[in-house]
Amino acid sequence: MNEEVDRLERAKKKLYTNVFSQKKHGFEGLHEKKKPDTQSSWSPDVVEDKNKNFMPKVKHHHVKKFFLFSVGFFVLAILVAGISIFRGSINVSDKNIEMNIFGNAFAEGGETLPIQVEIKNKNSLPLELADLVISYPKGAGVGGEEIVRERISLGEVPSRDTITEESEVLLFGEEGSIKTIKATLEYRVKNSSAIFVKEATFDVTLRSAPILVSVTGPETMASNQEITLVVDISSNSEEVIEDLSVKATYPFGFIFKSSDVTPTVGNNVWSLGDIPPGVTKKIEVKGTLSGEDGDDRVFRFETGIEEPGDPSTLAITLTSYLHSVSLVKPFFASTIKINGETGESVAVPASDGSEVEITWVNNLPTRIIGAEITATISGSAYDKNAIDTNSGFFRSADNTIVWDSTNYVKFQSVEPGETGTLSFNLTPLPQYSSGVGLITNPEVVISISMKGTKSSSDGISESVSNATVSRAKVDSNLSITGELSYNEGPFDNTGPIPPKVDSETTYTVTWTIANSSNIIGGAIAEATLPSYVSWKGAISPGSEEVSFDELSRTIKWNLGDIQKGVGYTSGHRSVSFKIGLIPSSSQVGEAPIILNKTTLYGKDKFTGSSLTSTRNALNTSLYTDTGVPETSGRVVN
Repeated sequence: MNEEVDRLERAKKKLYTNVFSQKKHGFEGLHEKKKPDTQSSWSPDVVEDKNKNFMPKVKHHHVKKFFLFSVGFFVLAILVAGISIFRGSINVSDKNIEMNIFGNAFAEGGETLPIQVEIKNKNSLPLELADLVISYPKGAGVGGEEIVRERISLGEVPSRDTITEESEVLLFGEEGSIKTIKATLEYRVKNSSAIFVKEATFDVTLRSAPILVSVTGPETMASNQEITLVVDISSNSEEVIEDLSVKATYPFGFIFKSSDVTPTVGNNVWSLGDIPPGVTKKIEVKGTLSGEDGDDRVFRFETGIEEPGDPSTLAITLTSYLHSVSLVKPFFASTIKINGETGESVAVPASDGSEVEITWVNNLPTRIIGAEITATISGSAYDKNAIDTNSGFFRSADNTIVWDSTNYVKFQSVEPGETGTLSFNLTPLPQYSSGVGLITNPEVVISISMKGTKSSSDGISESVSNATVSRAKVDSNLSITGELSYNEGPFDNTGPIPPKVDSETTYTVTWTIANSSNIIGGAIAEATLPSYVSWKGAISPGSEEVSFDELSRTIKWNLGDIQKGVGYTSGHRSVSFKIGLIPSSSQVGEAPIILNKTTLYGKDKFTGSSLTSTRNALNTSLYTDTGVPETSGRVVN
């Protein structure tokens, strides 16, 4: 009974206590609940044990599957990573190859530079069939440097090992230039035929060049003037430089004239041979330079080692030098006109006199004091006895005509922009004389030099000068003659002499060519026949090309080139052909024309002139035929 009371008291206290606690129970699904077994007694132990089983068990099938999948994936990832790490430990990667080039970062040009190439193979496998290629620029060429390559066979580079190779390079170039040395490792790996590459580079600065080149010459000049460039080539090496050559590249508009050292090839390559230390060589180049005002012209001089067997090529370029010249408007300018024509050369006739005009102008913004113009005359056709000056003084001792302030008042003071004209006349020498013989390619050279003193606002005076050259090229004496004959010549002629009405008489026409000093190209002689004259087709000599066109009634002699001296120092060139005449009654008492005017034309290959020579028409008068009276040409009944 007491036990019953105690249990009731405990229950009462729980009901009326101000401390409340509640156990949370999960929700059950719509399945059949399992009913707990109940006890009829109030035993505390029984109540507690039974309440423990009141919560139903919840099934977690999806969670278990996800958990198992995650565990499996994790295990697989660990396995794959392990395999990758294992395989990576036996593969070769260029990232595990370290290459370095060691040497002096500064070197003297033309001297050998020792270098070391260090290769570290950090891979777990060796590098097989390895080659080391060392490459560096061969010279200092402007148009692209040729590369020197040295290949060194290394064989096998063991794994996790370091090897070192030594070599020497020879660098050339300008002082201060940077040359790049490149080391390339070519290798294979086990079970592969592919070639793999690893590279390293090393820069070297040249402290000096083995050859020093300098050029002395004008930096500005007027167009069409003579220019002189002095090239100095000095050895800066401690050793003898063998087979040294100098090669020049000339700008557009430059015409080479001469050099004090004879070129080996053309006009721009000089072989200087061996150059000992400290030796200097000089080459003086002369020529003329032309172009437009404001143009820049660049001369390039390269020195190097001559290519064996080919002196025109540099095997190694040691140094190169550029010299720039700016073309400007001449300060005191002149223009030469010969018979009204300007140019570097003007064709003039052989026998007539020619007028030479010199137009001058002051292009400076300041006055020129004490101006002087000198015309120097020379050339194979120059005749000092045939010079006629208008105002200048002809100085025969040096073949010059001088205009200065003493004989030309304008030259006392020439204002800015002021211009004027001077003139003289000349006649060339005869192209052939018994004492001199034949003058070939005759010309008269006229060289104009100008000088004066330029005054400025600050009171400082400065000399100014200019020069102009023009050539009067003399045309060749080209001529043709024509003769009519009956008894003479290569043919037997027939018919009555004098010619008779309605009867045919045949004649021989002979053309003869003479040419003096220059070759004539494309020469042709031609003439037409009147309607009452017939072409007989006989030609002598047969080697000459003579044709007759029936439609135009033109006889044409195609001579081709006529050599110089024909009819002067060598025999004449001639051709004969036969024609026939049947006179009409309307021509009785006349000497009818039997061949119309003859014209010879061709091009002078020296002067460029188109030359012509003519011969008047021939009639039946036989002036040169022996044994025939003068009246034998008049037609009779």
